[in-house]
Amino acid sequence: MTDITRKLDNTFLLSHHPRLRNHLPETTALSINSLRYMLQRHQYLYVKPDNSCQGKGILRIDAHEDGRYQLTSRDHNRSYKASSLQNLWKRIQRIKRKNRPYIIQQGIESRTKTGRLFDIRVHLTRIHNQWEIGGFIGRVATEKGIATNAYSGGIPVSIPRLFHHHLNYPHWKQKQLIDQLSYLSHIATHIISSHYPKWNEFGLDIGIDERGHPWIYEINIYPGLYVFRNEKELLHKLRYMRKIAA
Repeated sequence: MTDITRKLDNTFLLSHHPRLRNHLPETTALSINSLRYMLQRHQYLYVKPDNSCQGKGILRIDAHEDGRYQLTSRDHNRSYKASSLQNLWKRIQRIKRKNRPYIIQQGIESRTKTGRLFDIRVHLTRIHNQWEIGGFIGRVATEKGIATNAYSGGIPVSIPRLFHHHLNYPHWKQKQLIDQLSYLSHIATHIISSHYPKWNEFGLDIGIDERGHPWIYEINIYPGLYVFRNEKELLHKLRYMRKIAA
């Protein structure tokens, strides 16, 4: 039986849809064997609690060509070096939150033209049994940040500014991406809500790689509105949608 609070369970549900399969970063439960496997396949990874929110407990692992690893902790705001997989595993065990399941997720190069990580939050609300997209907002990480949310120092950016100023996307590409993000978000939301019909609101976090390919990082089951704080009209709209959601 799946659990809506578990990122791995939600990824499993989404992965069965043929239109979403290629838009999900490879994700698995954390173990030393899965860590070894994922490091053989990807240049960098994210390790995070399976049921956390607001970016709490996130770790980033970068594999270097000399066989060494760099582990960065958002909570501790520092990086650690590891000379071997065993040393890396020991460091992860010291840092990660005790007695909580963790996942490993493929890192996606979703970066602005200046090299900062970014993603897009898509907020959906169910009104009169129909899922509607309330709004989009970009989130840009700090210069050396490993996460984009406010608790990690990330800055909210309007979609027009993100696409034009931070990414230099032409207008046709902007429209194409919005249409694609809308399409993927609706599919993902319908899948999750079909298993958990009591939920009326979701927030999807989506990255876009250097090829313009969208990646659904996760679905937030308690999406906050703080990220929309600078978009007053949009914030008012989302609050109203939340009020009438059913």
